[in-house]
Amino acid sequence: MMTFIPKLVQNLLEILEDNEYYDVIIEVETFQIILRYIYAGNLSLIEYDTLNIIKILVAASELGLQELITNIQSFLIKNKVSWIKQNFNLVYQTCFENDSFSELQNFCTDLITRKPENVFRSIDFNSISEKCLISLIQRDNIQIDDIKVWEHVLKWGIAQNPELPSDLSNYSKDDINILSNTLQRCIPFIKFYNLTSEEFLNKVHPYEKILPKELRKNLDMYNINNYVLSRVADEKKAIFGSIDFGPTFGSDLTIFGERYYGLSHCDSRFYEKRIRETSYYFSVWEYEIFQIIKN
Repeated sequence: MMTFIPKLVQNLLEILEDNEYYDVIIEVETFQIILRYIYAGNLSLIEYDTLNIIKILVAASELGLQELITNIQSFLIKNKVSWIKQNFNLVYQTCFENDSFSELQNFCTDLITRKPENVFRSIDFNSISEKCLISLIQRDNIQIDDIKVWEHVLKWGIAQNPELPSDLSNYSKDDINILSNTLQRCIPFIKFYNLTSEEFLNKVHPYEKILPKELRKNLDMYNINNYVLSRVADEKKAIFGSIDFGPTFGSDLTIFGERYYGLSHCDSRFYEKRIRETSYYFSVWEYEIFQIIKN
């Protein structure tokens, strides 16, 4: 049971003495709860589900019931952390629409910084507004891999356009433009230059057409300049071709095309260095060999 009598009268007097006109819309059920609080001076929040408590909080703000606002925020932070994480979008947008909800604002900000995955995996993440999404990804101290930020932003952008094909290979020029326009304000906050070449190739390159041309050009040059030069150690195993795959460079780099898409792989046997950090299979979007010569 929460008791708020000490400041209740003061809150109400301030509202009555205020000459401003208030156009406030509050649901009937929520308003009845507020009335019971006003007449009784207390409110047991345990009796209500969390969504209703959020509505009570908003109504209390509309009516200027500051002590009730403070106590509801404390109750939510102490008792409803799991619900807040699962419904982060709702809580985040609600608390940042009102300066009175500073405790919830601080809680959400701390949650974003320490455990951003909880935010990105929340039930309603795809319904988050563009403004809120940008406020999340532009933070420098957010503790999440940059490639994960890109993946979540991309997922959000696709979710905003359910008419887009599920398979990227079926995207038309219009589809690409739609996704590009959706993400145009988010893309500047993605730290593409912090990605490894492998992350860029596997996760970003397939969607490069949605990036601005200048950014695309700069990223291509950046990744080219970060190449790995590996010289052959056994010249008899330098290169091999096949009708099923090819080329393969001493089995250190084997590239498959459409027939076995997704089976390309790297190893470390006949060349000086590995050109990939792992030996897992990967897919090649496209490749081109300019010239192979024998000295």
